[in-house]
Amino acid sequence: MSTTIMEPAPGLEPLGEDPTRDELLTLVERPTAAFTGSAAGPWDKPNGERYDGADLSPSRFMDYPARTCAGVHDEPNSKGSDFGYRLMGPGVVDPAAALGQAPVWAEANGWREVESGTGGGSPESGSVFIHFTGVGLPAVTFDASTEYTRYAIQTPCSSQPTVLRHVTERAEDPRYDPTIPRDRFSDPTDSTAPTGATG
Repeated sequence: MSTTIMEPAPGLEPLGEDPTRDELLTLVERPTAAFTGSAAGPWDKPNGERYDGADLSPSRFMDYPARTCAGVHDEPNSKGSDFGYRLMGPGVVDPAAALGQAPVWAEANGWREVESGTGGGSPESGSVFIHFTGVGLPAVTFDASTEYTRYAIQTPCSSQPTVLRHVTERAEDPRYDPTIPRDRFSDPTDSTAPTGATG
């Protein structure tokens, strides 16, 4: 993590019940940009492209898959959908120090720390993680080790019509072929996949 003081995420407001797709995805983009702007990095997207900061354009929002919150025994869409995002970066010299400013940043933005401890990396990597949640806010997890850094964010679930419609609109978008894997973190048997991460 840089020596820069981590700034609050601009325009970050907790969401009410059943927020719209744009509200949810704005709440993914803004904290991600604020956090990664001063935490470790440089950061890459799951497809390997460089992450350059928040993009609030509607075309960018179509990059996000909406994932159902319903379980296997629930009716489809009965619990709405959520959105998630993950980034990966290089290792840091001192993983514990890399996590040092994260709680201050999180508390300044309405999150609270709910868990921290040893991360999923090798024992010799000094792997550590910290996880935050907040009412009406996405869940955020940050992992750091000498081998890699990882960032994951997951929104609350929403049954708002624009969220449910996003699934269909994205499936019909000609840019997306569901047979082509685009997420280098997607294999759960891959030891480099972020633990507990989504997106």
